[in-house]
Amino acid sequence: MIVWPTKDDYIDFHSHHQEQEKGVFRVYNQLISNQEDGNFYGCRSIGLHPWDIEDFNFLEKLDEILEELISDDYTLLVGECGLDKNIPTSISKQEEIFSKHIQLSEKISKPLIIHCVKAHQELMALRKELNPRQKWIIHGFNGSQQLAGDLIAKGFMLSIG
Repeated sequence: MIVWPTKDDYIDFHSHHQEQEKGVFRVYNQLISNQEDGNFYGCRSIGLHPWDIEDFNFLEKLDEILEELISDDYTLLVGECGLDKNIPTSISKQEEIFSKHIQLSEKISKPLIIHCVKAHQELMALRKELNPRQKWIIHGFNGSQQLAGDLIAKGFMLSIG
């Protein structure tokens, strides 16, 4: 059972820690991987991180796996997923995987938490093209004030670590 946050709680919507503590509503970031055991406590987000694409052996079943894991009441966000130009995986392959997350986010009406490194222009273009209803939240934003303003003006939300 989910115990929802009060107005006084700090909301950590992307945690790598499962433990709950008083005064904090924590959403555990459960990455999809070949070794995932499926155990978690409380609420979660689920996605295939760009860093894990090359090591994930079930890409042909990704749609099915995502939908099964994300459709429950304990999963509040889709992701962490996105685009990263600092890794060897091609941007086209990353965009293909990211698109699956976007489609599912829209289908099941859950916000998207995004990993983005050096691909903000592509991300803004994609958002404009798709015009999603769900919130798009950039996790761990550390760019310039100008970039932050541009992203916010285009409808993104920013998470700052």
